[in-house]
Amino acid sequence: MYFCQMLLIKTKLFETILALTVSERDRIPDFILSSFHSIKGDKPLDFYNILRGEIEKFEKGENFAQTEQELYKLVSPNKEWNQRTFDSMESRLLNIVKKTIIYKYANIDKLDGEMTDEEEAKIEINQLLLLVRFYRERKLHQQFENTINRLKTLQENLPLIDDYFYFQYLITQEEYDNASIYRLPERIDKRVLALDSLDMYYIVNKLTILLHFEPPIKTEIEPQLEVLSKLANSSNPFFSRIFSLYKNAFHLLWIKDSDDEDEQLLDSYLQILNVNSSLLPKTQQKDLYGVARNFCVAKYKKGKTQYLKILFDLNKKNLKAGLFYHKDGTISEGIVFGALQNIVAIALRLKEIDWVLSFLKEHRHKIITPNAEEQERFYNFNMACCHFQLKEYDAALQLLNIEFDDKRYHLMARTLEIKLYYEKDNKKDKEEDFLSNRISALETYLARNDVLLVDKIGYRNFIKLLKKLIKNKKITEKDLADKNSIAEREWLIEKSKELN
Repeated sequence: MYFCQMLLIKTKLFETILALTVSERDRIPDFILSSFHSIKGDKPLDFYNILRGEIEKFEKGENFAQTEQELYKLVSPNKEWNQRTFDSMESRLLNIVKKTIIYKYANIDKLDGEMTDEEEAKIEINQLLLLVRFYRERKLHQQFENTINRLKTLQENLPLIDDYFYFQYLITQEEYDNASIYRLPERIDKRVLALDSLDMYYIVNKLTILLHFEPPIKTEIEPQLEVLSKLANSSNPFFSRIFSLYKNAFHLLWIKDSDDEDEQLLDSYLQILNVNSSLLPKTQQKDLYGVARNFCVAKYKKGKTQYLKILFDLNKKNLKAGLFYHKDGTISEGIVFGALQNIVAIALRLKEIDWVLSFLKEHRHKIITPNAEEQERFYNFNMACCHFQLKEYDAALQLLNIEFDDKRYHLMARTLEIKLYYEKDNKKDKEEDFLSNRISALETYLARNDVLLVDKIGYRNFIKLLKKLIKNKKITEKDLADKNSIAEREWLIEKSKELN
């Protein structure tokens, strides 16, 4: 018998599952059991569960099955080692894992087979495109025409930009190739239509890529816009509206850090966006409304407080439209923890406490976090922020008995804890000690951990100014001017004003 001592960690299957997040790993069993998959043979679910357990032992530094033979023994304890059988098991499971990843990135999450009309249309279009190619190559003209007509019907039901023009290009290209086989007179028209569709698909994708330039350097983007402007004007009429919208978005990006009063420019941009958003798929609506929200944040940071209310109203509007929601493979839709935190923080600054409590209750199990355990921690942290605003300090402190894996949120939680002990009226000696200990612990954490420099500076400045307040000394304008970054700046100023 031939024995191979192939190390398990060298296999593609081991490497691929090792690279998955916890939520992505959790999704694979659902996929194996779903209507998307039908497989016979070596019990892939059992094989996967055992392999995942060994991978998690490896991650923890524990003893794990190091070779293929050792893993095979765990899966089939009563069978002799067989390389061919193991290769077959591995190949099948690897294909399942790959397909799970593909479906995730295609935003197909409903593993019970229930999909939106748009998701079903896209899958059917891709399948029919393969079929129509077969009919064209085999010169089955009637079947070709019937399938092309079905494709056109499906494609017309898609949002105007979300793959619309790409599918139109593929369909018209097939028609052109078919017309060329029979030397049909319409082949030239089909070729022009295919090229126009390709132009439109190119324009919108390039605009999207340009919008994600970081930083959005004007001298790099403007020449690209000039070229696209000429293409857009010669294409479908509605494209001039889309191009104008993107041009306004770039203008906001370039002026958001200026000190000018630009509320009218923002209002004009939002009016154009509200009118034209129906032409856009959600991915692009998210990007363009994100520009408006970031503009408000930049202006608010410059002391223009009127932008906070505009931002709050934008958040509510975008939530209603579903623009904050994403899919993560474990829940149908949710909000990434960072976005949720920003929404809550903005609403609390406006004292919209009832709205925040309702929002958190609705989204308690819809928070997308790095791992499943952290979902409840983020919920508790934001509830603690609400109790803090309501001056329910003991309730807030109980919720803060959490440790975040994310360093920034660890800093935020420990800082909120410090603020709570500082705010408590009639503090006992023990609580005074708790405050001192928490400040010392935060100083130690900043010294010992690899924290982003801007956060390290900001929280050290927070500690320095807080110690001044504890000594009943007011924070001066000079204190604030000397420091570029100060965490919890607004709260420190508010507490300083309260000192009489």
